Amino acid sequence: MKKPRLLLIETGVPDATIVAAHGDYPAGFLNAMGSPERFTRVGAFRGEKTPDFRNFDGVVVTGSPLSVCSPESWMLPLAERLSEHAGQGGALLGVCFGLQLLSQVRGAPVILNPRGREIGTVRVRLTPAGEMDDLFGRLPVEFNVQATHTDVPSRVPLGSVVLAQNWNSPLQALRFGRRAWATQFHPEFAPAMIRGLIEGRREKLQAEGLEATQLAASVRPTPVGLKLLRRFEQLL
Repeated sequence: MKKPRLLLIETGVPDATIVAAHGDYPAGFLNAMGSPERFTRVGAFRGEKTPDFRNFDGVVVTGSPLSVCSPESWMLPLAERLSEHAGQGGALLGVCFGLQLLSQVRGAPVILNPRGREIGTVRVRLTPAGEMDDLFGRLPVEFNVQATHTDVPSRVPLGSVVLAQNWNSPLQALRFGRRAWATQFHPEFAPAMIRGLIEGRREKLQAEGLEATQLAASVRPTPVGLKLLRRFEQLL
């Protein structure tokens, strides 16, 4: 079966040491989903113009070290286009920063999580709506994923459905419209990537009362993340 053509929108780049050892944010999707020649990469954070979304079978938005709480000129226009695409029934998967962009433009201001940073392998649980969802419904009710973020939406965005949650982040996955999804977690991250990010933030974690060595040791493979990405492609 022919694989779908995907627009991969980059919203930031990790530190050079992370890129050298583990690749950039798009690398996770390319490694997990294969056939990189079918991806068109656009660096929105570098000011690169995004093409017409309708020319692709689906749109994927990466995570970012940047914060919606510190807006830059390209963020709102991109968020508005993504929201419009979702509202028109376009296929979309936003990850971490992508979820926050959509939430902000849909009336849910993004804030620093009062429950603190979430990083490492974490467990999430589907809501009843998630269990019935086209994308999430074939996943286990509870599963492990990789996560790294400090920002979260302050409330449920307008027109969205909550699909997964945990104690730290009650909005771990959302659906915007019929074919647009977003996750706070990173389904594309391999264990080595999240360990690298933990190590790179060792001093910050220590200042927040978190133990980097312990977090890195607790990282586990998260095969459900790969299943989610492949299921997204099937739905296209």
